[in-house]
Amino acid sequence: MMNPHPELENMLMVQIVASAMDVLNYHLRDDNSFWIKCPINGHYNLDFDSFEKFYDGLKKHRFQNSRMESSKYTDIIALNSKSLVDLILDANKWADNFPTIISKAEILRVLEAGLLESRSGSLQLIYQKMHILSPIISPREYILLQHCQQIKIGMWVIVNVSYNKFEGSDRSYSSTYYWNHPSGWMIEELPNGFSKVTCIEHVEVDDDFQVHPIYKNSVKSTLGFGAKRWHFREHANIFLI
Repeated sequence: MMNPHPELENMLMVQIVASAMDVLNYHLRDDNSFWIKCPINGHYNLDFDSFEKFYDGLKKHRFQNSRMESSKYTDIIALNSKSLVDLILDANKWADNFPTIISKAEILRVLEAGLLESRSGSLQLIYQKMHILSPIISPREYILLQHCQQIKIGMWVIVNVSYNKFEGSDRSYSSTYYWNHPSGWMIEELPNGFSKVTCIEHVEVDDDFQVHPIYKNSVKSTLGFGAKRWHFREHANIFLI
């Protein structure tokens, strides 16, 4: 059935990504005290108490029995920033270059194509299916709004945030549910064709099943679906296929 109010829906999408971009930019600030570095493994994890007090008016948990998985990771890769931005915004290249993470990706709707030379202002609705290479771990499916902004010369921020086209349903279509809170990437151009990439993952998981004991720790500690899985350097030899 066609949406009887497409203009209102588009306005809602714009409002959602504007708010999400504000939150993500704060996550990415160097002086952000929400992210705490673990002295044991060096991973960055979110201090949820501080985060929720700061964003007092933000809707933090969508489901009663959910848990949060949040992680942050920075890497430097031998790929120029504009090519990396184009890669992330192209669903086919994204899936082709990260086959161990993405089993399917599709652009459902393009709301704004963005500027041709920078892709700044791009806004699209995408479907993304993430997986771990194991038959006993269920994949995670998302409907996401994806928005790109060039915040200054040589620096881009791309935000992903869940958009619930099933709002009001009984969720009987799935035994699990995953909600992507403002997450994404900051891409900074460096000399000699290199880029600095910072990734934020902030996901709410509503589990109606038990994770297999073999993978329980890796999944719940964000090793399975966290920011470090986007290890761009490991994939640099197949970029831009």
